[in-house]
Amino acid sequence: PRLWVRRQWHRRFSRGDFPLIALQPGHWDEMLWENYLAPGLPAACRASFARSAYFRTPLVRREVSQRLRGGWPAPRLNTAGFDFVIFQNPTFISVSPGTTKIIRFHDVVPLLRLDTQPADPHIMADYYRALDHSAKDSHFVCVSESTRDELISIRPELAPRTRVIRNSLPPRPRALRKETKSGAYFLAVGTIEPRKNYVRLLEGFRRYRTLAADPKPLVVVGNLGWRNKAELRAIRSARREGWLTWLKGVSPERLADLYAGAHGLLAASMHEGFGYPPLEAAAHGVPSAVSDLKVFRDHLGTAAEYFDPYDPNALADALLRLNDARREELSPLVLQVAESFQPETELGEWRELFARLAEEKR
Repeated sequence: PRLWVRRQWHRRFSRGDFPLIALQPGHWDEMLWENYLAPGLPAACRASFARSAYFRTPLVRREVSQRLRGGWPAPRLNTAGFDFVIFQNPTFISVSPGTTKIIRFHDVVPLLRLDTQPADPHIMADYYRALDHSAKDSHFVCVSESTRDELISIRPELAPRTRVIRNSLPPRPRALRKETKSGAYFLAVGTIEPRKNYVRLLEGFRRYRTLAADPKPLVVVGNLGWRNKAELRAIRSARREGWLTWLKGVSPERLADLYAGAHGLLAASMHEGFGYPPLEAAAHGVPSAVSDLKVFRDHLGTAAEYFDPYDPNALADALLRLNDARREELSPLVLQVAESFQPETELGEWRELFARLAEEKR
């Protein structure tokens, strides 16, 4: 039976390219918005979203995985007529001749920190094979200089086809309601999973509360991730002690309110490809205490307090340094930082890249 199934898959994959099928305008807008864009964009962006054309394909992830694991050639999307196709991860998918394949590369965590990734071994094996395939036929556009440096250190042959276009900050959502008091709490934003380092974050925050004369509470915003039993135990303990509030399923508008009301943003990640929360907080004039990572140094410079993410005592000291006076000193600096991550800048860099790649193709 297993051999029969493999033969059926092979026959299905041998029928030719997988097409791109245009969706009729107006029929699927609500489904596309709710499932793909609403979780991260304010409602004001919906008007421009509706002006775009959208396509679907019968090629699904399971079929890609089956071919990848079976040693068959990569499935090919029929992208005839399209100059570029952008994938959000290394992928075991080919495109039509004449179309340039681009990988938007976010981080090297699946390569360097397997211990923080989902436990399914097939997912990680698929990632490695997909990276090998993409390295042969793709251009890589990294979200930060730090990510590019790490990628090239692992795959030096990619250097000529790798460049950086930093992410930008989306438009600020309109506030739902004003927080009770600006600077009333510290805020941490991120999925509840090992790389975000919540166990040490909460241990360090507990030590900060024993040292500070007037300690602030902590608000954590994050949906459940993976491998998080230790993180959930630490969260439950802190909630019982009365100084932690944990929020899940927070809308962009509500998150904007939480940023605006925070004294500071706390990010204890052990590894980041880009790191949105400190920059989102900066757009509200809220400074951060962050892990001493290259990507944070590149983005925030001197406009943050840094600490060793493996040392809870160092985290507590950073929170103590981020007092009211230091907050007032850093607020105008972080607003300037946020101004350098505007969508217009990112759009201009993408246009320049498309023009250069088109010229190279000619």
